[in-house]
Amino acid sequence: MTRRHSAALGAVLTLLAIYTMAYLFELKRVAVVQVRSIATRVAELDRQIKQLSFTPRLLSSDPHIVTAIGNTNAANTTAANRRLSTVQTDSRLDFAFLMNSSGITVAASNWQSDGSFIGNDYSFRPYFTAAIKGRTSSYFAVGATTGIPGYFIAEPVINDDTIDGVVVAKMALTAPVDTWREFDFHTVVLDEFGVVILSSADRFLYQPTRALSADDIAAIQHERRYPVTHLQSSGAAPMLGNFRHYAARLQTQPWQLMTLVAKQSYHKMAAFITAVAFTFFYIALLLLRIYRQQQRLVASEQRHSKELEAQVRQRTRELELAQDALIAESNYAMLGKMSAAINHEINQPLASLRLNLASLRKLIESPQGHTSDIEDIVVESDRTTKRIGLVINTLRNYTRGNSLRLEIIDLGTLAREVTDTVKTERPTMSKHLSVTISSDAGSIEGDRVLLQQALLNLLYNAIDAVLPCDNPLMALTVSAALPGRDHPELSSQPSADNHKSLDLSRRFVSISVSDNGGGVATDMIPTLFEPFSTAKSHHRGLGLGLTIARQIADSHRGQLLYSQLPDGSRFSLLLPIADKP
Repeated sequence: MTRRHSAALGAVLTLLAIYTMAYLFELKRVAVVQVRSIATRVAELDRQIKQLSFTPRLLSSDPHIVTAIGNTNAANTTAANRRLSTVQTDSRLDFAFLMNSSGITVAASNWQSDGSFIGNDYSFRPYFTAAIKGRTSSYFAVGATTGIPGYFIAEPVINDDTIDGVVVAKMALTAPVDTWREFDFHTVVLDEFGVVILSSADRFLYQPTRALSADDIAAIQHERRYPVTHLQSSGAAPMLGNFRHYAARLQTQPWQLMTLVAKQSYHKMAAFITAVAFTFFYIALLLLRIYRQQQRLVASEQRHSKELEAQVRQRTRELELAQDALIAESNYAMLGKMSAAINHEINQPLASLRLNLASLRKLIESPQGHTSDIEDIVVESDRTTKRIGLVINTLRNYTRGNSLRLEIIDLGTLAREVTDTVKTERPTMSKHLSVTISSDAGSIEGDRVLLQQALLNLLYNAIDAVLPCDNPLMALTVSAALPGRDHPELSSQPSADNHKSLDLSRRFVSISVSDNGGGVATDMIPTLFEPFSTAKSHHRGLGLGLTIARQIADSHRGQLLYSQLPDGSRFSLLLPIADKP
């Protein structure tokens, strides 16, 4: 025998040894898993059966049931029917019914359905014959009326120490079966005849796992448990031939729960393990050969790699320190900008609040006691504090994106509310503000508080712009608008100045704020709506108001536009007109 032949024979023997060990290992592993699985499933099935047994026991002493079986008039029967229907629903039973001493059904939970059990004779069922003798009885069979298999449990109904009838509850036991279907092995339950009555695979139902005698088949046929012809044709137990089975008995019934694992699966797993082991073995040989060939090269590369890693760690540490410093500096800068922004936004309402408090102090000290004036100032001060809270809440919304509180808003009312606030907080400059509200302006759907904030930001920007003017002029105009006609610079596609698309087919309202303050510098226009972009001095604000106003316009499916006028600026807030109901 040559060296090559010896190597081939050795490889074959090694593979056979690995396959044998893998097969034995899989047998043991599956056995351990199945024993644990069966114990869990048996316990769960026993629990459900025990839980079901309480229902007929309670029904057997229920006054409606006892009365109906003792005196079967229409009223008593109806009361029993309703009681059985209620118990069926509450206990999640499939059916519940009451039989008299002859086995005739006199009341049932399905009394109102076409397939009602009332009037049917079930005296042939073993659960009836046992219960009418005073014993609790249980039984699994295919329903004689419905054809639905299920577990029956019966209790005698005793009236004046006499057994006058039997109450029965039925459950299909489909819940555990549905759970069993999720596994890659089969689970079946065998009755006392060794016939499958529950199965995760329908093809196993009513298959015998042992040869049935003629007496067994006759008993099954007399009790009408399940299809007898199927059992007669099946003969012995061919279903177990292709499976390894593991079994355990229930405590509540003379049943046996069995799991079936296909024998072929053991061989498949053993072959898979063998193939994986051989592959790893072959790869290991290749790697060992490569390792030996490149051992010196690897040692040299490792030394070089260690030196390089040390340099990289040093450089990485330096970059991390620089990045931490940059982040800290950026955070402080952003904190300063946000603080200045909040200061700018609440400066006006705080000034108004201080003025109100000063006026209130004088009125209180005055002996005349102008009560109505004091009340007006208190109301106005309360409104101002709410506005301060609104500004802070708006800045928070800018970073969090909170949802809108939508309502139908009359534009005339909105304009008056905004101008009243301006008159209160900037009484001197508000005299130069003109307001024009077109009759065709209509209404919009939006968040009233946010829209007020957007317009106040635009108006205060206009006031700041006209402060240096000898003849300051400001205008607030509300009118219906067609974006394609009144604002030809718009299109249906976003652009640098029109960052959000607008549905030009809709009807819009234009709320414009214009001033003669000289306009915006050309180099500021591209970044006009960006956060913290401003042409004002640092103590006057950071331009966050325009950014917030545009965000509010976007959230209302509208747009905020800027137009350069010959002697000033115009900001137009375009909002879709509310659809008529």
